[in-house]
Amino acid sequence: MSRAQAAVRLLPHIYHEKQESGSMMCAQHALNAILQGHFYDPSQLGQMAQELAEHERLELGIPDHDDYENSHVDGTGYFSVDVMERALKAWDMSLIRWRPCRHLGDRYNHPEREFAFLLNLESHWVALRGFGRQHKCWFNLNSFFDQPQWIGDAYLSTFLEQVAREKYTVFVVELEGDMRPPETIANDLAEAFSPFLHPVASSSMDGMEEDVSELDEGDSEVDDESTGPADIDDEQMQAVIAASLGHEYTISQRVLDRTHRAFRLGSSEHMVKTEQVPADVERIRRVRASQPKEELTTKPDEQASAPPQDLSAPEQMGEEEEEKPVNPTPEEMRRLRLARFG
Repeated sequence: MSRAQAAVRLLPHIYHEKQESGSMMCAQHALNAILQGHFYDPSQLGQMAQELAEHERLELGIPDHDDYENSHVDGTGYFSVDVMERALKAWDMSLIRWRPCRHLGDRYNHPEREFAFLLNLESHWVALRGFGRQHKCWFNLNSFFDQPQWIGDAYLSTFLEQVAREKYTVFVVELEGDMRPPETIANDLAEAFSPFLHPVASSSMDGMEEDVSELDEGDSEVDDESTGPADIDDEQMQAVIAASLGHEYTISQRVLDRTHRAFRLGSSEHMVKTEQVPADVERIRRVRASQPKEELTTKPDEQASAPPQDLSAPEQMGEEEEEKPVNPTPEEMRRLRLARFG
């Protein structure tokens, strides 16, 4: 089973809240996506926003009056990062800016090892979460989507860089102390389906069936030589990122044609290589073809059992052998005596 197939099988077990049209409850949806359950509702988050505003008012010495504006919530239902941080704090989790942050160090090179990310663009919150323990399967849990969108772990780092260029603020969700992620069925299934932990079971006939279906397609594709491998990789990467962000995307026909053709050529070369005759076998065939048929038909047992011959008098020995019978009859013995003695 490939990683993409494992991700599809995880979808029914991932908790996902879809944002209703016209609402701004993305903060609630993002928090519940990280916690994988309906743990927060607007009233709870609104109470946290009110407590934070009251604390700020007291700290600043602002008189209590109705004109004080609460900056942690607005009429649309949007909640500030302070509310998000306080909600996660109740679960022994914290929010840290992903970049720049000195103490994160080498963790920038392996974002797939983190627990979750929170993204913010203007007034919209998006959750990214990994499922599994040793090797995680990452999903974009954007509440704009009808269902979670799989992000390959190889593309996660590129995805984070892309959203940062699009002016998203990226936070990493950290587990404090010995806190472990909430137990979910999706975590258990991600571990069971992982192609890294179960390589034999994962490389089943599913992948072979996909390869056969691609080979059975027609050979009418036209290869556009003007498209290089780097261009193809870049276009495929952009398509993955666009899908994860919920943007529309298309993959050009020339990229699809080149990919299919490369696959078929690779398979054909493999078949030719397996049918080639080794050089030493071909050499033996040529030697055997150049030998006379008499030598090829001589049995090895007859050659080994033949007695050594005296090369000095080959003709004489041949005549004696012809004249000397092996088991003479009485009549033949009489003739021999007469011939020798008269």
